[in-house]
Amino acid sequence: MGEDARRETAELTDEQRAALIREQLKALRTVDVARDMMITLVTVGYQKFGLTQETRELRNLPDARLAIEMLRGIVEAVAEVAGEDPVTEFRSTLAHMQLQYARAASSGAEGEGEASAPPGAEDQDT
Repeated sequence: MGEDARRETAELTDEQRAALIREQLKALRTVDVARDMMITLVTVGYQKFGLTQETRELRNLPDARLAIEMLRGIVEAVAEVAGEDPVTEFRSTLAHMQLQYARAASSGAEGEGEASAPPGAEDQDT
């Protein structure tokens, strides 16, 4: 937000600010928020794998697993409401992340916490 916009917002009454926020919310679609969340989870999840020299210090498999599980939940929720179109790429990314997690967990690297079954594996039996 630019300086002029901040100044204008600061001069608004509480009622005017609330009306402005309501107008902004009218244009906001929850599926767009979910998309942004999925992108963030993919980014964080891959960083937590610590696959590169730059991200090695970030390696935390329990955090990576949580990112995968959260991504899986959002993908399913969006697909249920908006159809497969908005989540097709994320399903592919999710599968790749699950595979990467399984490889990382089976490598037995030290210091990542307890590695458990690959995320989503319990769903494969049904």
